[in-house]
Amino acid sequence: RDSENIFDPKKYSSSESRRYFGIPEDKIVLMFFGTPRPHKGIEELIRAIYITKELRNHQEIVLVIGGVGKDRYSQKIVQIGKKLLGDRVFFIGHIPFKEIPRAVIASDIYIIPQKKTHASFGQLPAKLFDAMAMARAIISTDVSDIPRILEGAGVIISTDVSVLEKNLGEKSLYLIDNPDEIKKLGKKARKKFIGQYGFKHMRKKLRRILNT
Repeated sequence: RDSENIFDPKKYSSSESRRYFGIPEDKIVLMFFGTPRPHKGIEELIRAIYITKELRNHQEIVLVIGGVGKDRYSQKIVQIGKKLLGDRVFFIGHIPFKEIPRAVIASDIYIIPQKKTHASFGQLPAKLFDAMAMARAIISTDVSDIPRILEGAGVIISTDVSVLEKNLGEKSLYLIDNPDEIKKLGKKARKKFIGQYGFKHMRKKLRRILNT
């Protein structure tokens, strides 16, 4: 089965998904999903919410961090999250591939705060395409090919350590204050995924290459 049919937002209910994962249904959900690693910017994301006064005091916002395991770094993330955000941060453990669309649809804003390190050079997070396929509004960083892939269909911020947390907070707040922009970006992301990165498109492209 092709990716655009598996990751189809019309097949999933955000409310049902939130109930399934224990996420409040009536909140604005910022989400990171992926295996926690230092280069993925999760600590910066948590601190961005904490240091941005409007986000810290906004009781309608929650952060969901998915992919958390029992490893030392995952537990560090849990500790930092609970310390700074208290009961406004939720954690999801590892889930089977078939449940990833259900998790992604629970978000309003999907954040991939990838840092510019040797670990991320030349790497593309698979969850970027998951979020695009599920029509999520995405905030990510200027690492590798992410800016090219998200051009016109997401928000890109600098990985400069002096402004990363500030930018994460400001861009998240901007989208929260502009719900129509969240919907527009989600639609653009889904359209771009299907047109350029979906299985059907890639299959045709691969056939042309192999036949030349």
